Amino acid sequence: MRRTSLVPCILVLLTLATACNPKNKGFEHYWVISQELDVLTSAPRERKVAGTLKFGDEVVGREPNLGAVIPKEWLEIKFGDGRGFVDRTHLGDKAMIDEMNGLIASVKESQVQATGETRKKTPFRLRPSTSSQMIELLKKPAKVEVFERVVVDKEKKGTSGKDVWYKVRLEDGRTGYVPDVISLSTPGALDQYTAARETVAWRELGEKEDPASGSKGKEYIVAYISAGTPVDVDFSRIELYTFDPKSRQYATSLAKGGILGKLPITVKDGDDGMKIIEVRLLAKDKPGKFLIQEYSYPKPIKMIREYETDK
Repeated sequence: MRRTSLVPCILVLLTLATACNPKNKGFEHYWVISQELDVLTSAPRERKVAGTLKFGDEVVGREPNLGAVIPKEWLEIKFGDGRGFVDRTHLGDKAMIDEMNGLIASVKESQVQATGETRKKTPFRLRPSTSSQMIELLKKPAKVEVFERVVVDKEKKGTSGKDVWYKVRLEDGRTGYVPDVISLSTPGALDQYTAARETVAWRELGEKEDPASGSKGKEYIVAYISAGTPVDVDFSRIELYTFDPKSRQYATSLAKGGILGKLPITVKDGDDGMKIIEVRLLAKDKPGKFLIQEYSYPKPIKMIREYETDK
């Protein structure tokens, strides 16, 4: 005789019992999308904190049902053994928290291309689109790590042209998209090279040290963009800077201009302690194709391979 497990049946009954629980009537499930969220005992006038939630915490909430006493953007929530009120703009549904976690996972193994901070009040969104759901309005300058530059068609009806967005990670780990309102903070040691040019990305390659004096300096590959470059090109020039610890001076050991660069610039480990710098370019006159150029580092610094790809 075939035996049927009772476990799935029990789980279904428990789920139905929870849903039908009078204590949860009118409540819906939400997830915290902010870094932290204070739950107030009474909102919004009294600022007494009933508890603090963190990103990803699950709560149940409902309309306060207190008429004009509480503004419509507030929700009454239950969390653990606590209860209180929060601004609903800090909460999202299951689809939103899943998409946010997917974005966080998508950059986990990626190399940061640049660092900087937002310049003004900046919408931090799920996707590179003005119609995409906003995760948060970053009211103060926020430090960001940049992974990708994304170019999209303008969405406003009757307008043409392109908008630029950046895929970024905040200090708290949340990942999303911001418009082109970032001030990049390039390495200070390269100020004499980068100050008068528009830097797009840089990757640290290694460090040299003079054992006698203890003088040392890091080496970098830096990507720049020139005026008049097509908007869908991320960078038009790369330069590699090596450091002489004895003279404490930098030298330009590789310079390549007039290119149609696309981020990311990737640094990989090669054989015998060598590194391989992978630069991605748009293939000229071949839509949808990319040209990958690989350079060796530290010595000799030269192109070692070039090939076409669809990615």
